[in-house]
Amino acid sequence: MVVVTTQHIENVETLDSKQNVQLQAQLKREDLELWRSIEEREEAKQQKEKAPKKKKKQVKSKKKKKKAHGTDGVGEDAESDQGSEGAGEQLAPTAASAARAARMQTRHMGAKHVPVQVVHAVVTPDPRNYRDAMRDARANKWKEAIKVEFEALESNNTWEVVARPRNSKLLHTKWVFKTKTHADGTVERYKDRLVVCGNEQEYGIDYIVTFSAVLDLTTGKLISVMAHVWEVPARHGDVPSAYVKADKEEGLEIYLYIPDGMEIPDELLALLGVKHKGQLALRLIKSLYGLKQAGRLWNRLLHKILVKLGFCQCYTDSCLYYKRDAGGVTLVGVYVDDLVVTGTSNVRVDAFFEDMAVLELKDLGVVSKFLGIGFEYDKDKGWLLEQRQVILGMLDKATTE
Repeated sequence: MVVVTTQHIENVETLDSKQNVQLQAQLKREDLELWRSIEEREEAKQQKEKAPKKKKKQVKSKKKKKKAHGTDGVGEDAESDQGSEGAGEQLAPTAASAARAARMQTRHMGAKHVPVQVVHAVVTPDPRNYRDAMRDARANKWKEAIKVEFEALESNNTWEVVARPRNSKLLHTKWVFKTKTHADGTVERYKDRLVVCGNEQEYGIDYIVTFSAVLDLTTGKLISVMAHVWEVPARHGDVPSAYVKADKEEGLEIYLYIPDGMEIPDELLALLGVKHKGQLALRLIKSLYGLKQAGRLWNRLLHKILVKLGFCQCYTDSCLYYKRDAGGVTLVGVYVDDLVVTGTSNVRVDAFFEDMAVLELKDLGVVSKFLGIGFEYDKDKGWLLEQRQVILGMLDKATTE
């Protein structure tokens, strides 16, 4: 877990109340020791605020003799003629020392310790592989996501389980774990993706052509500008399991090792005449993430469908499509499996999502995050673009390297 902090600024509120509650819950769940330290610090701070403040009094001489009739602790207060008030003021130094002990510290470039009292974000790194995921505190979340991914792939007829062919090359697979977040950094969902180790592919055997374009950042901003001009907020669409919707190239046979976490029923083992799943393989029928040509195959399928719906491809950016007719104009920006759509009317945008049901396109509403940029729409002021989460990710990477 990485805690991103500000070193030289104290008591600055950077989170709203909802985000603060979420951060506190995450801290308490994932780092109990740090959470207790923060609680102790806050309690000590409150005690210090409640304790009576010590009155300032002019001292004529720096050195004073202690009164003989007092003890060491009481005498120091007695010599200031404060009587019973001095005994009460002893609570303040105690609270202050507790606060100092509980206070978090860090180092800046000058190698000096600086008190830190503001936690901006807590970033828990995603697991690097299947083994790490099963050991992770969120293992149950990852298991659920793996189950969902397997169900999606199998329902799409992505592969067939076969007895491992002799003299055939098999490709390994791996799981990629990603915590999907909203524009404000809160968790949206846990996503697992099964990918092929494309580095094991050989040209002419496992793949041929691989090129696939992506939307230019300037084009994405242009779409948001036109959305403001037309007063039709751009909407975000997502195609689930996009790559596996495309067929693989004809004439290429691609086999995979059985992925981690995939269970093979005994009935299927008996049917295929094998004793264990190590003697099995997956024969690909559709494309799959990780293949060198996967992006191209998906882009080719999407292009074919958009052209069929009457869209034209822009000459300056092949990932921008437009449709012009007597009723107006519709713009579609494509970044892999994410689509951002606007037009001269909401009716046209609604019609587009209905037509794209053939690819099970999800309507995510007014775009709030696209191309790594947070979007916030205001009818009068237009779009506010920010990259707070990208900056936090860069800080996370810088502190862990």
